[in-house]
Amino acid sequence: MASGGRTAIAGVVVARGGEVDAPAVGDRVVVKAGVHCGTCAACQAGEDRRCDRVQAIGGSRPGGHAERGLGPATHAFPLPDHGGFEGA
Repeated sequence: MASGGRTAIAGVVVARGGEVDAPAVGDRVVVKAGVHCGTCAACQAGEDRRCDRVQAIGGSRPGGHAERGLGPATHAFPLPDHGGFEGA
């Protein structure tokens, strides 16, 4: 996986959970590194940037510069099939 600074990680999906429809295994994606809880008052108000329990992939959650990382499918966005991951 390639890290796009502290805000995103790019790579290829190698596995997914049983209830996940997309992205598919083999898809190239960029993953937003900040994982918000979704349940606190800020998240419920649509202000996830103010989440008190936010975790960062590559920080409080494994990933980032690792060969493999784990992130929620809701934070994965498709990348084109061409080009590298740097700067994604």
